[in-house]
Amino acid sequence: MKMKLLIMLFLSITTEGIFAQASWTVAGNAISSGDFLGTTNARPLVIKVSSSQSGVIDYDGTKANTGFGYQTLLTLSTGVENTAFGYQALVSNSTAVRNTAVGAFALNSNTTGVTNVANGYKSLFLNTTGYYNVAIGGYALYNNSIGNFNTATGYSALGATSGSSNSAYGTFTLWSNTTGNNNTAIGNQALLSNTTVSGLTALGFQSLYSNAAGIENVATGYKSLYSNTSGSSNTANGYEALYSNTTGYRNIALGVSSLYGNTSGNDNIAMGYKSLYTNTTGHQNLGFGTEALFFNSTGEYNVAVGNHTLKSNTIGYNNTALGADVLYNNTSGFKNTGVGYNALGQNTSGTFNVAIGGETLNDNVTGTFNTAVGFAALQDNLSSYNTAAGGTALGFNTTGSYNAGYGVGALSNNTTGSYNTGDGAYSLSSITTGSNNTALGYAANVSTSALSNTTVIGATATVNASNKVRIGDVNVTVIEGQVDWTFTSDGRFKSNLSESDVKGLEFIKLLRPVVYNFDTRRFQEFLTKNMSDSIRQKYLDKDFTASTSIRRSGFIAQEVEKAADAIGYQFDAVHKPVDENDNYGLSYGQFVVPLVKAVQELSMDNNKMKAEVERLRIQLDDLYKKIATTEISSRQVTKLSAPQSSDAKDMANLEQNAPNPFTNNTVIRFSIPESARSAQIIVTDMKGTTLKATSIGVRGLGSIIITAGTLRSGSYIYSLIVDGNNVDSKQMILTK
Repeated sequence: MKMKLLIMLFLSITTEGIFAQASWTVAGNAISSGDFLGTTNARPLVIKVSSSQSGVIDYDGTKANTGFGYQTLLTLSTGVENTAFGYQALVSNSTAVRNTAVGAFALNSNTTGVTNVANGYKSLFLNTTGYYNVAIGGYALYNNSIGNFNTATGYSALGATSGSSNSAYGTFTLWSNTTGNNNTAIGNQALLSNTTVSGLTALGFQSLYSNAAGIENVATGYKSLYSNTSGSSNTANGYEALYSNTTGYRNIALGVSSLYGNTSGNDNIAMGYKSLYTNTTGHQNLGFGTEALFFNSTGEYNVAVGNHTLKSNTIGYNNTALGADVLYNNTSGFKNTGVGYNALGQNTSGTFNVAIGGETLNDNVTGTFNTAVGFAALQDNLSSYNTAAGGTALGFNTTGSYNAGYGVGALSNNTTGSYNTGDGAYSLSSITTGSNNTALGYAANVSTSALSNTTVIGATATVNASNKVRIGDVNVTVIEGQVDWTFTSDGRFKSNLSESDVKGLEFIKLLRPVVYNFDTRRFQEFLTKNMSDSIRQKYLDKDFTASTSIRRSGFIAQEVEKAADAIGYQFDAVHKPVDENDNYGLSYGQFVVPLVKAVQELSMDNNKMKAEVERLRIQLDDLYKKIATTEISSRQVTKLSAPQSSDAKDMANLEQNAPNPFTNNTVIRFSIPESARSAQIIVTDMKGTTLKATSIGVRGLGSIIITAGTLRSGSYIYSLIVDGNNVDSKQMILTK
């Protein structure tokens, strides 16, 4: 009220022509139409208080200055287009133009600074020559003197002196800034400690609060990069993102409390709620997802993508995790790769593992050098050096090592077995504790869980004893190749050699060759009797007709075993069952050895027989010669000294040759009647073809010698023909 009275009193005393028709009283005035308070000539309206200019309204559009407030625009000389409202607003302005000051002491020190806007108590208070600044709020840009292009909104925002192109929105934003340029701060106390650094961006309460020397930083969010002092090139977006960072550089944090504990770690990227939350000095880590790499402190070169990935990692390095909860519990394990929900979820210190697929290697804790591809592959693994490719492959493996399973369900039930290889869906799916097994083909398997050192090849082929190889399932009818099997047979590695232990003809004579049908379905049922019904069905759900209908030649293994035992022959061609799950088998190739021995024995007997026959032949030849000589002499004696009886003279007769069989020569005896006009002996083959015909000139008793000559071994017919009549025929046998 006092101020109003003073103004009215001042106007009544000093203004010419204000009241032309009536006086203006301090008690109030009645206003008539056309009355006004002001000037009627081309002079500016000036208001003074205590003889000091306290208001001015310029009439000239080329000057256009307006001021209201004690000593506003007090020293204005040539300045134009200035507007000042407030105690001593623009009080020092002389030649400066286009400034706007609203508030006590706003732009109080401005002399030549142009186009500034100050709205608030002592806003831009110390500005002298700075231009194009905007200050809104008490003490906004208070210390700025020569800085240009600054914008400050908020109590004590931007306490800059000479910095330029800064923007500050919020109480005490950029409060300590002196010469820093091109900074942007939005939020109470954002960039509060910054003095000389330029090019910073802080959005959020106390974001980049402690920054003094750090450059190229961007902070968005409540207390983001709060503790940063000299760290540079950081980007923080989110509540308390990079909160503890002091000297770390080139970090990116997007998400609430992401990289919260980072102090000096650099080149980290965290995206997601509390991702890389505990990281302090670890560098070059990448965490995408809620609490990804949450506990990481010094670990480096880690990549985590997905909620809770690598959450527990502290010092582990060179890990890659993609998917929710992947490598969740990893602390110190390094150089692991996990892709898929919960892959390597329990791993703590295991190293060099690769898990691709949901829950792969989920229970692995300390195992190393494992590779799992496919849902739940190696899910329960606790050991090392295993490879699984396919859903549930090696899924129940715990302590087994050096296993490889390729295909869905391959080695799926293995627990402690090692050095197994299963290639094919469900291959070796029955193995649990057995080791050193190899299977190739769909459901190529073992009959029981503890077999070792087996090899099985072929879809649904099943091996049922350790140290055994099975090729093809029971329906296979031909195993073909261009060459035969080659067996190791090097004398350098053989010992305890014995020929006498080999049984020959004695053993062969005891064998019973048979032709038979093999019931392949019954055999398959036998092989799979220990499998669960669900697994067994894979092996029984097929047609066994063709394989069972084949007529096979061979022996019965049990009979061969009995024959060998009967003569004390250790015959290794018989595979005897090692337990109730195994079957009898025969290695037919092994029969060559006793057969060779039998042939050798027969050959020795044959040679003896030949020698004996040759000895007898020589004796017979000598005998034949003696007989022939004796007969000739006898005939000559008979003819000269003893006339034959009438019966002998009139009777024709043919005797059996001797010897018979013969090798070189044989003697045929005969009798020819004296009255016979002609006589001959004819030799034919069994078909009746004449081979020899010998005329007989003598009558009575006689003989001829048949020489084998070119005749082949075999049977022949010889006949005595007298006067065209066949007297008799007999068979002789020639052996050579």
